[in-house]
Amino acid sequence: MEQAIHGVREQYSLLASMVRRQELFVPMLGIWVASFGGALHAPVTTYFQVEVGASTAQIGNFGIIRTAGVLLVSPLYGWLLDRRSAYLPAVLSAFCCTFGCLMHGFAPDVAGLYFASVILALGAVNFWNVVGAYVALATPREQRHVVVTGFQVQVATLRLVGTSLYPAVDSLLKAVGIEQKLLRYRIHMSECSIFCVFAFVYLVVRFQPAAWVEDEDRTGEPRKAEQPVKYSQIMLLLVTSVIQTFGETVDCCDM
Repeated sequence: MEQAIHGVREQYSLLASMVRRQELFVPMLGIWVASFGGALHAPVTTYFQVEVGASTAQIGNFGIIRTAGVLLVSPLYGWLLDRRSAYLPAVLSAFCCTFGCLMHGFAPDVAGLYFASVILALGAVNFWNVVGAYVALATPREQRHVVVTGFQVQVATLRLVGTSLYPAVDSLLKAVGIEQKLLRYRIHMSECSIFCVFAFVYLVVRFQPAAWVEDEDRTGEPRKAEQPVKYSQIMLLLVTSVIQTFGETVDCCDM
């Protein structure tokens, strides 16, 4: 019990630090709103693609394109981060995520869905990877295990909350007279775009990357003993992941 309380306190301190430090708050705000916005339409994404006209095989192709894009483009983003240019990879990946999301929601046909998948493959998941790596590198070495866990916990929590709100939002749309499935699905998809556009513009205008926190062995000073990853952080991450997975499964079954 004490470990659990200590783990929660560490995560609260991390969150407070992210909010307080402008160089961390700006990119993390982008992650927070993009995670929440993307989760709002997560339960309906496949149904939207079917309504547009995509077959089961084509829906599988969309996933292949995005996965291949992540594998091929991730090294480029890593190289840019190694060059200490955190601004460029963060903005570039956020742009691809935002533009791809817009194109996906407004896609008139299957060709439009393919085009959106290509754009998303160039950014999307890489945005989370870039910001997560940047925040870890801008944090002292002894705190990085908390950052890695905290990043995943925050994203998982926001995705769970966003996904859970889908039934309420869909019921509201039906209550105001929007019964056509495709139109209703497009509105759900556009909810993500609103959040993503806000995050992208804010990132472009306000992001000023911090300098990396150098490892002690690279500065010529004696290296401190590495702190083991705390059991409380591992348990917190596992519990959050299980809850998120269960929540997404329930929402999908409700469809």
